[in-house]
Amino acid sequence: VEERYDRAIGEVGGNLPPLGMSIMAAYLKEKGFNCMIIDGPVEAELSNEQFFEIIKQANPKILCIAALTFNYFRANQFIEAFRKEFPDVLIILGGPHVTIFWYDIFARKCNFDLGVLGEAEATLLELVEKFKQSNWDRKKFLSDTQQLRKIKGIAWQENGKAMRTEERELIMDLNSLPFPARELLPQEKYIPLPNSYKKEPVAHIVAIRGCPYHCTFCHEADTQKAFRARSPEKVMQEIKMLRETYGVKEISFWDDTLTQNKNYFNKLLDLMLAEKWDVVWSCYGRVDNVNPELLKKMKQAGCWNIFYGLETGNQDILDTIKKGFKLETVRQAVKWTKQAGIEIRASFMIALPGETPEKAQNTINFAKELDPEYAHFCITAPFPGTQLYSEAEKYGKLNKDFTEFNMWHPVFVPYGYKDEKEVMKMERKAFREFYFRPKYILRRLTKIRNLTDIRRHLKGLKLALGFSFSEKLGS
Repeated sequence: VEERYDRAIGEVGGNLPPLGMSIMAAYLKEKGFNCMIIDGPVEAELSNEQFFEIIKQANPKILCIAALTFNYFRANQFIEAFRKEFPDVLIILGGPHVTIFWYDIFARKCNFDLGVLGEAEATLLELVEKFKQSNWDRKKFLSDTQQLRKIKGIAWQENGKAMRTEERELIMDLNSLPFPARELLPQEKYIPLPNSYKKEPVAHIVAIRGCPYHCTFCHEADTQKAFRARSPEKVMQEIKMLRETYGVKEISFWDDTLTQNKNYFNKLLDLMLAEKWDVVWSCYGRVDNVNPELLKKMKQAGCWNIFYGLETGNQDILDTIKKGFKLETVRQAVKWTKQAGIEIRASFMIALPGETPEKAQNTINFAKELDPEYAHFCITAPFPGTQLYSEAEKYGKLNKDFTEFNMWHPVFVPYGYKDEKEVMKMERKAFREFYFRPKYILRRLTKIRNLTDIRRHLKGLKLALGFSFSEKLGS
């Protein structure tokens, strides 16, 4: 937890199931292959030796690792030690970092055998099937470069050079994918953050892939525009399964924007209303694609909370990062959402391009004006593959130490700030000013109804204190 948030905040939850990895495992299991998942962040207390002992018992032919930008180098170090223990296991790297930096990874010393680029299910299945045909012989498989060149969406090193094949087509029929293999995950360890659930147990679902928006800080902008979704009926089947198998009382839709396609979303809401169940749910939405009628319907169908990415209280910065809406649209949507009886989680970013401490204060004031139930302030990190990354040095100083790209350390300092310390000071100020208002504290206390609420609020207090007053680790 401390490493993730770059400060000491205590054990407050926040572990989320790796749905992408568990969908891939389910996909392979459906085709007859045995799979096992070890969730590194959840099992962080395990040493390398303990990991190796678990792996020895499983005796795998392939090890797949998903790495983000900030933890890629740690993954590479782990694999260096792993290779000494398991020289015959094929090691595959997936995730956004290898998709973006495949050339840099495989053009230098790399402990991975192959990289899977982009959407992984079909590519991984083809790799596993081809590897099986080679009798699980790693050296033989990797030496057959003619075969590797026929597999779409992979990268590897050949004679010291980085190689890759053409992109694989996106999976358009998401109904063809199975439900995540949740039976392979330690369900009891996935505790959501205190501001993101109302009833336990909670289950996370992803129904949609693709985003049509152009936010400059998002790596999916302009890359996966195609709206692809599992049918509303399929989503309902998964919810029913979660209720019956795991006793789930709340669903957290983890889609970037569940509200983006009105026809699709209304069909899903109609099915929820027809079910007349007692399951509550939350989702991510955009302020420019909700209206009073839709919000009322969402509330009737069980929605209790919406996460809005608002980012800033400055219109010029909203325009720079291509959010595509106006501040007045934000005010209107927040008003409608409150009138519908739905709570709001609002996301804001500190140190966006063009920001100064004065403009950051505008954002803090805007957050207090809107007065959502929860406000999330993070420090801008121009992740590789985004427009913001390619343009960062136009707007400020960029530190390219990828181990610090976690949204809690100022790797990007806009020219309007003096230094990193001023950015960190402004982030802590945002949390203090928003959460330690008497009006806010009184409102949260009046919301307490049961022991679950008390536990959530105590954890929330720890979180707010950690972000408001705790120094950055290593600072």
